[in-house]
Amino acid sequence: MVKNDPAVRVANEKRNRANEEYHEALRVAIIKRDPSLAPVFDRMRKRRAQREKAKTDQ
Repeated sequence: MVKNDPAVRVANEKRNRANEEYHEALRVAIIKRDPSLAPVFDRMRKRRAQREKAKTDQ
């Protein structure tokens, strides 16, 4: 399968890291603009972590 090609895998990992960096920068900027949103982001992170854990537990 093409997804298993080493170059594709490396590119996908880079894309994932860039996406994470983008979302973290966005989160910081939003919270800087409106600190009251910090708890909302914290809940979103917690729920995302729970979903990811549930996926790996299956």
